[in-house]
Amino acid sequence: MIVTRWFGKITLNLSLLLVALICIIPFWWVFVMSTLPGNERVIKAPMIPGGDFLINFQTLIETVNLGQSFMNSLYLATVGTLISLFFSALASMAYAKYQFKYKQFLFMFTLLTMFMPSQLAWIGQIKQFQSWGILDTYWPFILGAFGAAFSIIVITGYIERGIPDSLLDSARIDGAREFNIFLTIVLPLIRPVLASLAIITFIGSWNNYAGVLVIIFSPEKYTLPLALSLLDQGVLWSNTSAQAVGILISLLPIMTVYFIASRQFIQALTSGAIKE
Repeated sequence: MIVTRWFGKITLNLSLLLVALICIIPFWWVFVMSTLPGNERVIKAPMIPGGDFLINFQTLIETVNLGQSFMNSLYLATVGTLISLFFSALASMAYAKYQFKYKQFLFMFTLLTMFMPSQLAWIGQIKQFQSWGILDTYWPFILGAFGAAFSIIVITGYIERGIPDSLLDSARIDGAREFNIFLTIVLPLIRPVLASLAIITFIGSWNNYAGVLVIIFSPEKYTLPLALSLLDQGVLWSNTSAQAVGILISLLPIMTVYFIASRQFIQALTSGAIKE
């Protein structure tokens, strides 16, 4: 029995180690590539770092407006994530805790929008944005963040199962207004799901390439993924080391948001368990 238990633990740990290596190796390859000479022809995947990271970084910032594109991406991803989470939670509370006409129809319509590829709506959206005069601006991305169907569906289910009606009724009896109930009761209680959706939403907005490509025309408004993709069309088309530096820089905000949000997610779950 003891031998079987130890064998199971060893097998599990080895499996987890193998999965971790599979996930880490691509990042290690990108890091190693960023340290190799830019004119070096790589025939096979490198494993040993070089010493030319600063040179490749200098080449990158001399070719691409790295700081501006980085800040553009950070602005769009941060604003889009905050707007999406707040208004998705607001709509989810309405779906989960209120009764109104055509509620089921609207909820099903929200669900069906998830099944339509966003590319199919581009022609109509671009014409609409053009008539509004907001092409080549960030307004299309900000307006699009107000209606996140996936977030609404997920948060609605979480509120229905995790927040009892009696808790909200008690707040109403004490004289709390509906919006104050949302801010002071609902939002703190749904922190775990908000943290999880924050990771997904931020990564999706940060890595948005196709949407920026068809809406933004001015180079000074390019986001980081679009700016890095243009390296293949410029003088760095053969400098894979400089491109690798850009990829590493683009990963930093994503990893930062992941670690921050995942910690909040674990803390929210732990505090909830202690209270119970």
